Amino acid sequence: MMALGITNLVESATRTGGSWLAGLPVTNIGTRDMAEVARSTDAIASSSVIELNHGSAKTARALCIVGHNLTSAATITWDRGTTAGGNDVQDGSAINAWQIAPLEYSGRQFAAWVVVTATSARYDKIVITDTANPAGYIEIAYVWMSDLWSTFYGPVVGLQHGVQDFSGSERSDAGALWINRRRRVRNVSMTLEGATPTEAAILHNLSVYCATTEPVLYCADVADAAERQRYGFVGSMSELNAIEWPYNRMGRLPVRIVEL
Repeated sequence: MMALGITNLVESATRTGGSWLAGLPVTNIGTRDMAEVARSTDAIASSSVIELNHGSAKTARALCIVGHNLTSAATITWDRGTTAGGNDVQDGSAINAWQIAPLEYSGRQFAAWVVVTATSARYDKIVITDTANPAGYIEIAYVWMSDLWSTFYGPVVGLQHGVQDFSGSERSDAGALWINRRRRVRNVSMTLEGATPTEAAILHNLSVYCATTEPVLYCADVADAAERQRYGFVGSMSELNAIEWPYNRMGRLPVRIVEL
């Protein structure tokens, strides 16, 4: 089932742990500029550790690592606890960073995901293990952590997963093809129909709070790891639509989200 994440807990948390370059610190995982990456000093697992302190217990279910250089051998372990570095709330197991086999293992194109049962904790510890990474370090642009939410019925039939390509090409005077390859971003268009008044109020809050500028997590399928890595992403709503009431006490909202 599809779900959304509305508020990224990483941005407001204190971000420490591991061993990261002074010029590319671990705090960069909470900035939205994809050029401001965090880079570990080496590929040793103890160096690529992320510890978060939220100040008080926060509910989370989804972890999404964006703009990374993780290889097909990388794993992610996500612990949650009542003390720094603890795992008394959630003792995570090592999860493969790659749940699909794409034509190119590009962490700039596909995020790494961990989705678990929702828990409430003040502290989080994320351990990334990729000791044979040929780059000799771990690099991460952005990390999202949040709870997940969806309407009871979810999107109606007709949901669309699209890709927008910013590449370009032209011909020389001699007819040679010149290609300028740029990034591709994914998008999703869907209609959330049959929303109760309570759900419609949350959708209205989503439009007011996030609008077209604040990031939103699109989790394509809570139960299917391959589907959420292939189609899921952190993005923003490209347009704001009105909540329609075509039925008695049942609302409908068309949603379009474009990858950051």
